[in-house]
Amino acid sequence: MPENVVYIWEVVTRKEFMGRGIAKKLLAYVLDKFSNCTMYSCINVNNIPSIRLHEKYGFKELYRFEEKEDNKIKQQIMFVKNRH
Repeated sequence: MPENVVYIWEVVTRKEFMGRGIAKKLLAYVLDKFSNCTMYSCINVNNIPSIRLHEKYGFKELYRFEEKEDNKIKQQIMFVKNRH
């Protein structure tokens, strides 16, 4: 396992709290706290607000994959942001 790596697998916001900047603040905190790390973040292809937020903070698409959950196929994107 490489050193100085952070993985963000899933961040979930309850519907009544969406659009209040919670994910933005959380991502900004993680980026500041782990600025010396390479970060990976997995996002569902349909989660356009999260994709845009990650791209705004400099994450780049690394690859796409499918994940089976409860007999449903979820398409995911793995993003990466290299350390400063």
